[in-house]
Amino acid sequence: MRKTCRTCGGSKPLNAFRHDARRDDGRATQCRACAQADGAAYREANLERVRERERVNAAAYRANHPNRRRMIARESARRMRRKRAALARRGVA
Repeated sequence: MRKTCRTCGGSKPLNAFRHDARRDDGRATQCRACAQADGAAYREANLERVRERERVNAAAYRANHPNRRRMIARESARRMRRKRAALARRGVA
């Protein structure tokens, strides 16, 4: 089955469109390539606004997950210890 992109007018297979449960056919009206290009254009045109939103969201995430960085660092260190131990057992390191 094929669908026409509202932006580029190209007829493309359904998997070229993102899922959108609000639509009758369950797919977005823009193909993925056009949606990506529009998103990049918006980001470029509104870079300061986008960066400020990202800063606010990151700060809110850090406030809501205060121990997340510590937990990630511990998991990473644990994985590295296991990896080094496995290499040592094989005689590589």
